Amino acid sequence: MQEAAIGLQDLIPGDVEVVDTRWGPLTVTVCGERGRTPCLTMHDVGLNHRSCFQSLLLASGPKSLLMKNFCIYHVDAPGCQGPGGEVPASFLPLTLGRLVQCLADVVKHFQLREVLGLGAGVGGQVMVQLAAENPKLMCGLMLLSPCCQKPSWWEWTWGNVACRQLYYQGWHASVKKYFVQRLYGELMQQALDGESDLLQAFRRDCDQLPPLAVYHYLHAALSRPSIKHLVPEIRCRMLLIYGGEALHKQDCLELATQARKDRFAIMEVPQAGVFAHEEKPQEMVGIVESFLVALQLEGYGLGPGMVVGE
Repeated sequence: MQEAAIGLQDLIPGDVEVVDTRWGPLTVTVCGERGRTPCLTMHDVGLNHRSCFQSLLLASGPKSLLMKNFCIYHVDAPGCQGPGGEVPASFLPLTLGRLVQCLADVVKHFQLREVLGLGAGVGGQVMVQLAAENPKLMCGLMLLSPCCQKPSWWEWTWGNVACRQLYYQGWHASVKKYFVQRLYGELMQQALDGESDLLQAFRRDCDQLPPLAVYHYLHAALSRPSIKHLVPEIRCRMLLIYGGEALHKQDCLELATQARKDRFAIMEVPQAGVFAHEEKPQEMVGIVESFLVALQLEGYGLGPGMVVGE
């Protein structure tokens, strides 16, 4: 099933497909020529693929290694694809483990091989688990302030308050404030009531997301298990970028201690939160390009794509 693209539609053209998975339908936006090496993305809570990755992709530019050599498959969490989205009953209760299984079904549907994974925040944990459970699938993994451990008592308590508000009150001002504080660094938080273009855009994007869909994704995030023991199972080259003030900073540092040092790179973005790739996208571009050059030297992202049949 295809229709006019949503999300990056006006900026980065793409086709939307609704993919049947073992737990229900997922919306996937495909950007780029399908013969290229595939890049699979998973966004953080309170966002969809557009609001999560738009600034990074635009900062990279159409002539970047990422945009020229990869076909990007953006997966939206159930119901988070845009206005009117709903979480099918078959997904409930939604868990991150089920999302991992659904991403594996998306990979199978499109017959993808040698995939570059890109995950942010909670989406980063989903990508880590997918890569660990399918060690031959990934050619590389780019993680943006991922979590890999159970939520702290503080995160769990604060998040459950936001969950109840989302369920009963929708996008109340206090819920938007919660997500701003969850995603952004201190400098952005200080501008919470100001006229920041980035924050204004974020608030507008929130209004486009169905609150019940965000509620289910947030509830799944707050029920997540620790997966740090899976990190040593990852064989592909891995890049970790995290905000110096990110909610999951300790998770990022713990993940770094578990990763294979010969195939791992890490970068901290000062004065930024989980959303560092949106707060300071220009600072990300150089290290992302360097990481992709390393993949090219290993033979990935070059020439004809890696999409093959069974």
